[in-house]
Amino acid sequence: MDLVPQAASARRRWSVVLLLSCLIFESPQALRSQTQTSQEFWARLKKGLSGPDGSQYFEDFVKDAVLPVPLEGTLISSSPADHPREFLVAVSDDKTPEITLNLEGRLEKALPAGTPVIFECVAEKFTPEPFMLRCHVETVNRATVRESKTDPSAKKNSK
Repeated sequence: MDLVPQAASARRRWSVVLLLSCLIFESPQALRSQTQTSQEFWARLKKGLSGPDGSQYFEDFVKDAVLPVPLEGTLISSSPADHPREFLVAVSDDKTPEITLNLEGRLEKALPAGTPVIFECVAEKFTPEPFMLRCHVETVNRATVRESKTDPSAKKNSK
């Protein structure tokens, strides 16, 4: 029996599978890169979660992890209206909710829909259809809008 060529063939097949996996899903190290912007990080994370094995990707690499890059998005809605503790946020555009943020406490006042926000979060749950990443946050802050001049008070935490 000629086992050596079969073993070499099996190693090559696994190498190709591993290479293809790396091309389809970003490695956890790529997701943790400190040099990427919020939008670059989100695009890579969403690509991994939207893939054919997105739920498994979430379980293996994202669940219960502190996302290493603060994300920026647009507030779609918050509830309850007067002292919100749950926030729907769009990251890829200004209209499509992609992340639900759950605040342990509550904000003293509401943030209006359309407010740019920035947050650091711990991923808790993921549903592929409709796409929604559910995260825990300690606070939700107004983001500084770069294209226009902003009121300095908008940079303070909105608690």
